[in-house]
Amino acid sequence: ACISACEKCRTWQRSIQLLDEMTQRRLQPNIVSFNAAISSAQSRYKKGAQWEQALFFLLKLRRDAVVPNFITHTAALSSCEKGQRWRKASWLLNEMQHASQTPGAIAYNAAISSCEKAGRWQHALAMLREMEQGGTR
Repeated sequence: ACISACEKCRTWQRSIQLLDEMTQRRLQPNIVSFNAAISSAQSRYKKGAQWEQALFFLLKLRRDAVVPNFITHTAALSSCEKGQRWRKASWLLNEMQHASQTPGAIAYNAAISSCEKAGRWQHALAMLREMEQGGTR
């Protein structure tokens, strides 16, 4: 709940502190904690300045043996979109598929938008075709 409050107040730095405090107190952050932390970093992205922080949380949750879910990947994709990180967004789409999570329209939209913002229209079209072939509309 505290980490979710950080998201609403747009204080992603405090999310890091809270996750660290949990670890120091030997409390295992769960997927909800990590999703809230990724969302708090992602919500800070007016100009894409914090995309690295969202991906840091994604790597940290894996290191802590927490399995990312659809919400995790979608929030991270959104941060990549805002940060114009089309390669990272493409990587995250592949990660979703390898984790047997079918990227939906929101995930594809974020990835395609990241390509568009980075001027990578060919990649955006390829993702659009992939989305249509997968039956996502």
